[in-house]
Amino acid sequence: MPRSWIIATLAVAGVGLAASMVVLGWSEATPTQVALLELASLPLQLAFGMGLWHLHGRGTPPDARDRRRQAALAGLGCLGLLLVAAAYLGGPRGLVHFGQSVVWLALLAALVLIVRRLPRPRFTHSTFIADQEADAPAGPGDEPLFDGE
Repeated sequence: MPRSWIIATLAVAGVGLAASMVVLGWSEATPTQVALLELASLPLQLAFGMGLWHLHGRGTPPDARDRRRQAALAGLGCLGLLLVAAAYLGGPRGLVHFGQSVVWLALLAALVLIVRRLPRPRFTHSTFIADQEADAPAGPGDEPLFDGE
């Protein structure tokens, strides 16, 4: 199976898993449902990361500065995941949302880095084609309301 199909399959699975987690945890009646709603963002982050991985292979190779930035953003994303894990392993539950926000910020910053390296289409010339029928009325009853007199 080609790499793009694997990435697309994982991204669709992540979105489907996130949607099902929201549906199953919607009433928030039990602690499990609350946890499902709190963690529903993680599969979406996985899907977004799969999209970034797909775009990463299409861009120009990163230079040393871009590699350092990518490593810093990967570390920031891992820090966010560690905050989520720490919140569930006994820390304050408020860290879940903060940790997920840190992961989203790292993913969005990585998107900016990757889009900057994507090849740009070349714009060589432009052509203006005049509309021949722009001055003529479209049909009967479509005469201009103002003649200019």
